[in-house]
Amino acid sequence: MKTYAALVLLSLTLAACSQQATPATQGTRSVVGTTGQGQAFANTQAAQEAQITAELKALGLDGSVSAQAVTPQVYLNVLPVPSSDDSVRAYVKSTFASPVTCSVTWGDGSASTSVASPTVGRIETKDHAYATFGTYTITVTCRNGESVVGTQSMTVQAGKKATGVTLNFDAPVAPNPPGYNLYATYQEQGFTFSADTTGYDALVLFSAAGFGGYNLGPTQALNPNYGGDRLYLSASDSAPFTLKSFDFRPLNGSNLSTTLVGLKQDGSTLTLPLNTTTSTNQTVTLDSTWTNLSKVTFNAGNTYILIDNVNVSK
Repeated sequence: MKTYAALVLLSLTLAACSQQATPATQGTRSVVGTTGQGQAFANTQAAQEAQITAELKALGLDGSVSAQAVTPQVYLNVLPVPSSDDSVRAYVKSTFASPVTCSVTWGDGSASTSVASPTVGRIETKDHAYATFGTYTITVTCRNGESVVGTQSMTVQAGKKATGVTLNFDAPVAPNPPGYNLYATYQEQGFTFSADTTGYDALVLFSAAGFGGYNLGPTQALNPNYGGDRLYLSASDSAPFTLKSFDFRPLNGSNLSTTLVGLKQDGSTLTLPLNTTTSTNQTVTLDSTWTNLSKVTFNAGNTYILIDNVNVSK
């Protein structure tokens, strides 16, 4: 059964006119079954909607509440879509009167979704699918012209959990002699490595047996063949991916100073210095921000670098 955790930023004191709601202390909500409130439900969706109804009642927003009878408010809750592995459903209720408009942003850089206002006597639902598993902040915002008159947010973990693979460059085995293979691009398990040079010899896959004077072994490793070239990683199908960890070392000598750069799907970039004073593999473990990537550049500092054991998922 799919489980879903929400880091709730939902306040029981909802947004009043011309005021923003005050977030509550973070907690954890899990949907793990189809029974709630001491009552059995036919399916998970029925249980979820019963939970929403109970919460609205506790807030005084159940039934056909008139927009004129209460101080204008906005409500948000987010739960998984029972029939989907990668989608969430936002439950929105607003008692703001026209000309106030409300919309939901999903925290992944996608376009906002408009919701009706006021949603008197009903709750409106909007579904959204996430391309990759991650932590996202979902926000409903109500505006009167340019002025924000009400807002609520929830932070959720959602999307398909990616299956990780390790790109270790072990196949095909590079012959020795000469101790290497040359590639225009190198592909492994749905991912592609490339360099600035586009010829047949853009990349060098060194054998573990070695090639005189270089820091090779214990396994095969990949390197851009030309010193001014950068080494790029992308998904072969152009899908967003996550970089979890990798090993690196200088091709020769014992010093390397360069930069790792990640280009995200929304156009933003991440950077991380890569420095070592040893000739052996150094392992870099990335934090959770290195997701939704379009491309990773391993040596933005234009130095010779050997890459191995690249752990990725998509």
